[in-house]
Amino acid sequence: MEDSDSKKRHTTIEFLLNCIKVQLGTLAAENIKISAPIDWQYLLAIAQPHGMIPILYTVLQAHYASAVPPETLAWLGHQAAQIATRNLALTNELISLLNWLDTHNIPAVPFKGPILAETAYNNLSLRQFVDLDILIHKKDATKIKQLMLADGYDQVFHIPVNAAYEALHLQSACEYNFFSPTRKVTVEPHWGFSQKKLCISFTPEPLWQRLKQLPIAGKTLSVFSPEDRVLIICINGMKDYWCNFKTVCDVAALVCNCQIDWQILLQRSRLAGCQRILFVGLNLAHSTLDTPIPDHILQQVQADKMTLSLTDQVHNRLFEKIKKRAGNQIGGNFSLWDLQIRERKRDKIHYFFNLIFSPNEGDSLIVPLPPALYWIYPCLRPFRLITRFIVGQKR
Repeated sequence: MEDSDSKKRHTTIEFLLNCIKVQLGTLAAENIKISAPIDWQYLLAIAQPHGMIPILYTVLQAHYASAVPPETLAWLGHQAAQIATRNLALTNELISLLNWLDTHNIPAVPFKGPILAETAYNNLSLRQFVDLDILIHKKDATKIKQLMLADGYDQVFHIPVNAAYEALHLQSACEYNFFSPTRKVTVEPHWGFSQKKLCISFTPEPLWQRLKQLPIAGKTLSVFSPEDRVLIICINGMKDYWCNFKTVCDVAALVCNCQIDWQILLQRSRLAGCQRILFVGLNLAHSTLDTPIPDHILQQVQADKMTLSLTDQVHNRLFEKIKKRAGNQIGGNFSLWDLQIRERKRDKIHYFFNLIFSPNEGDSLIVPLPPALYWIYPCLRPFRLITRFIVGQKR
């Protein structure tokens, strides 16, 4: 029998989801009756790490203020105001960053952060974000790194590196991470949307040819199309095993507030081999937040048994902390999730091939090689993986 604390937490999670539905317009505010007891402390504990404070406060203040303990509502209001101020400051930093890059002839397209807040939620203050993501051309990656370091940025997760490390990072990874101590802002320049080992064919080059214009904070920016934004968010959610509910909310908000060309969205996901990645994101948004998905799309989503199984996995750990990646093997490189979420056999084969033979920057830290000998890394990698696996088994 379910104990009273467990029931109360279940009720609290349901209440949070209902508040999000009200903001998204998938549930009428008058249909929520606060009859069962809400664990307000637990509500704040799950809302804060998942970036739901702005939405929660907006809905509670507008519709249920009399039912909320005054100290809880006051705390939420204070947090929401701080987030709104921070979001505006980050938006101004983004515009300054884009202008600065433009002076150095580096094209950049912002995504996530303020762009997602404006396009998906129609309000900069409703989506909490802490960094600035931009897409750049891969050929500009080294140049932007040099410029940002010269401008006072520090490289996050920086360790002493060699030339091989830099070369393998550009080959296997998809981004840099920089932090400015003076501006208190983290900037992540991306030249892709996923690591090479994941074998996702959603390459950024075609996206540059179909950019849209978005007015924001007094400036018109080039941004991705709604269909591309949905795919990017679903890929991002897949990489993190959908451990942050804000990503599910992002998908729901994009579908609810943007004009999606579903035929184009499906076509692009099939071509990129990430249709199941899209389906899991759509199914999560539909099952948790009642996001309206066209019937013919929903039928395809729910006809895929693996999509339903992966969605259930996420449901079972909703709002729980993930201490380690489920399914990890071979020294933390392999994940069953990464394999199951791909629908094409060739992508699964490529995943295993890349896992075994495609070196990353970690290989260069074990054996630093001069450029003339980089070709040796694919031969050394299997031995490195076997060694890590054996050591891991002995622990």
